Order: sequence, then structure tokens, then C-alpha cells
Amino acid sequence: MSTMAVGAIGVYRHYLSPLKGFRCAHAALHHRGTCSDFGLRVYGRHAFSKATAMLRRRFAECRSAYRVLMATAPAVDQKPEQDGKRKAGTRSDCDPLSGVDCCSADPSCIEVGACDCLGGF
Repeated sequence: MSTMAVGAIGVYRHYLSPLKGFRCAHAALHHRGTCSDFGLRVYGRHAFSKATAMLRRRFAECRSAYRVLMATAPAVDQKPEQDGKRKAGTRSDCDPLSGVDCCSADPSCIEVGACDCLGGF
């Protein structure tokens, strides 16, 4: 079972994470490894049931970190001007179409609507 969990994490990291522009909120807040790094580590060291319990606790911590980041992120206006240019004070690296991982670029850029970098697991 642990081998399957490690495989699932690998699939997530290879296919889903890049599409979402996702970076783990826990990693963004605490400047440590991501939840998928943690999952790979615990499934490699512990029995499946214990590793799963540990990863569930980590996901709960990650959700808490997300709430902290959202509460402390400065408001950034994401609405473009009528002429197609962004308003002053906006951050171009928050544009989900820019191809920049907004969470790794600048954690202060994290906000609802700017990009879905912390929208799920």
C-alpha cells in the first residue's frame, strides 16, 4: 500500500501540481518541505496506516497555514484597466496566465482570485 501511495504522490507532483501552479501553504509559511515531500518521507519510513495518519495531520496543518497566509496577504487588485493594462499596484507575477508559480515567486502574492496556488491538495 505504501508503494501505491508513493506512486500516487509521484503522479500528483508530475501531472497535477504543475497545472495548478500549486505550492504547499505549509511550505510557503514555514519555508520547509512541501506536503508531498513529507508524504514521500513518511511512507518510506513508516507503515501505511501510521504514515497516512501523519499525512492527514500535516494536511490539517497545511490548511491552517493557508488560512494564515490568506489573512496576512495584502489586497491586490486583479481587475485590468479598460485599456487592457493592469492597474497600478498590481503584481504581474500573480497572473495565472503568466506561467510564473505565484507562490514560489512571492508568498505575499497569494490571494483568492490571483491564482489557485493554494486552492487544494
